Parts: sequence; structure tokens; C-alpha cells
Amino acid sequence: MNDLETRLRTALHEEAAPLRAPSRLADEMVSRGARARRRRRTGAAVAGLALAAVLVPVLQGIGGNTSTVGPVAPRPSVSHTPHPGPVQQPGAWVARLPDGRPPSVPYLQGMTYHWSPSPGEDASYPVPDINTNVFGPVHGGVMVGLTGVAGTFHPQFGIAAPDGRFLRLGEGPAYGMAASPDGREVAVADSRAREIRVYDAATGAQLSSVSAMDARVLSWGPGGVYYETGVLSGNGRIWAWSPGSVAGPRTADAALDRYGVGLTISLACTRLATVDTLTGCLPLPPGSGPQVASSDGRYVGYIAMPADHGVHVHEHRSAWVGVLDVATGRRTRLTPRLPSGAIDGQGNNLAWEPSGDLLFVLTTHHGHRQSTASMVRCSVTGHCEVAMRDVNGPGNDFFPTLALTPPYSY
Repeated sequence: MNDLETRLRTALHEEAAPLRAPSRLADEMVSRGARARRRRRTGAAVAGLALAAVLVPVLQGIGGNTSTVGPVAPRPSVSHTPHPGPVQQPGAWVARLPDGRPPSVPYLQGMTYHWSPSPGEDASYPVPDINTNVFGPVHGGVMVGLTGVAGTFHPQFGIAAPDGRFLRLGEGPAYGMAASPDGREVAVADSRAREIRVYDAATGAQLSSVSAMDARVLSWGPGGVYYETGVLSGNGRIWAWSPGSVAGPRTADAALDRYGVGLTISLACTRLATVDTLTGCLPLPPGSGPQVASSDGRYVGYIAMPADHGVHVHEHRSAWVGVLDVATGRRTRLTPRLPSGAIDGQGNNLAWEPSGDLLFVLTTHHGHRQSTASMVRCSVTGHCEVAMRDVNGPGNDFFPTLALTPPYSY
């Protein structure tokens, strides 16, 4: 090889040197690609976190507030459809229900008061006059307040016996009467004397009294006689008084019944009270009307009346009966949506039986003062049957009406 060839070969090798070692070039390209992909993944993760920070509050707002109403129960659910559905006629709904056993709580039908002094016994107590307030059974009879007919006799209160006798306890309107747990004493709010008086149910003798202005007797429970003052003024307070005790009346959260359970109800909140506890606001549906607690305090029966249809009870277009599980907050609708006139919104047609079933009265109107009423029994799970079917009467005074007091067995 001459000198020219040597110089030429050296020049060619120097020009080709950058193209040698292809394996190192491939490795460099793979490494650069990996770094690029890592940068893209990091950017996507940051963008995803930012998007989640925006979307989570929005989605929570769409889903609604799931906080509880008071400390009693979680957000309530409904065993049937959440919406009550179209209005149905009570007669058509009752006609589809099976027949069940007769009612086991006191009730008033016309001028006759029915209750069972002992299991299996149906006692009938004649009411002295159609203008009579019946306050429930007592040992040997039924507590009544005779409002009287204008121009015939003055109002009075006493005990109506099964044989028609009337044991007069006092004169004047009786703003509430309640029997002691053993049924042998009667507490009355005597409006003329401005006192709460206690009488012996057998002899009519007055046993004790306490001063109470503008008062109404509510119940007689474990804490004694529960009564409310300030009824007419609107500044009501509930008191508990133990007859025969040297201690005076004391304020109470609610009027407890003979089982030690009661409800304190206001426009904004309903609470369940027992001897030693008071719950938070119960998650009842808006527009709930009359309410009654079961004897064990586990359930509250209520009449739901949509508030957007008016303030007064007769302005509501529809209503239905439901039950609330106090422990879980679960609401179960027992009836379909019915005309408001089919359910009495004054609160004298809801009662719990000793079996734990809820009784209520539905009225079917057939024209001017022509109606029939049926008493329906429902379990807390929504199974319903008829306890009394199609009771006829020329007016509301002759319809079966459940007693406000729980069942007694004296």
C-alpha cells in the first residue's frame, strides 16, 4: 500500500466513525423514550388529582346531604315507593284488605263506648249524651265530661257505669281527665276551681288537689299526673305532680303514658321521651300531623299531610298513615295517598294495640252526611287488615273513634 492509499483509508474511517456502534444508539433512543413516557404519566397524574378535587364536592352536592336528623337515626328510608303516588279512594283500598280480629283498644261508636275490661270480654258503656267527651276507661266505668246542650243542663264531669248510672264528680267543663295506673283514681282539670283534683273512682270522694291556672290534664304515668298550663295563652308548659306527695309539681319534658313513653311535639321538632331520656328530633316527614308512640317506645305512628297544600287540616288535599322506626329512622308508609277527608287529622284515630299493631280509622263519604267508616290494623312492616268494616252512620258523631288512652285491663 502506497502513501496515497494509506491517507485515503484513514480519511474514510474518520468519516464513518460517527455511524459505528449501532447498539449504543438504540440504547440511547430507548432511554430517551422511557424518560418521555415518565414525564407524560406524571403530568396525567397531577391533572387527575386536580380534576378529582373539583368533581368530588360537585358529585356530593348532586347526591344530597346524607347527614342524620338529630342523634336518633340515620337518613330515613321508605319501605314502599318514596313518592306516595296518586290519590286513591279509601273505600276501594279497604275493600281489597282481608278481614281480621276485632279491635283490642277502647273505641267510641255513636253513644256507646266499647272496651274489654278483661281479655276476650267486650263491654259496652252507654254514653249519657251525644255532647259528651269521653276520656277513657277507669275502674267501674268510663270517664266522661258532659258538655251539655244549651238550655238543658250545666256541664259536669264524672264516671258513666255500664248499667247507665252516672257518678258525678264535679260541675263545669273538664279540661282533660286521666285514670291512675291501677284505674282506681281519677285526675281532672277543674276549670271552675282552677285546680287539678284527684277523686276516688268508686266513691267520688276528693282525695287531693293542686292549684293550676288555665290547665289541662294529659295523662297519668310513672311520674304521676301530667298536665299542661297556659293552654289558652299559648305559653304551654308540662308539669308532673305526684298526688299525696309533699313535693310540689315539677316541670317535665313530655306527658308520659302509663307505660312511661311520651312525645313532645312542636311545629319544628318531635322528640320521644321516656322516664329518663329525651331523644333528638325524630326524622318524621314534613307535614306530619297527629303522632302516637308505641308502648315500648320503638315506633311512632303518624299521619302525613303535605304542608304545601295549606296550614289548616281541612285545606290539605291528601294524607297517608305511616310508622317510624325510632332506632333506625326508617319510615314505612302503611296506606296509599288518600283524600284528606278520609283521615281524621285531629289525632283521635291513632292507637297502638298491645300486639304492637297500629289502628286507625278511615272514612268514605257517599254524599251529604252519608258516610261509612272502617277501622284498619297495620303491622309495622306494612301488612294491613280490617278490624271493623263499613260502619254506617248519619253523621260523624256515630263513627267509630279510637280512644286517646292506651288499653286498660282493670
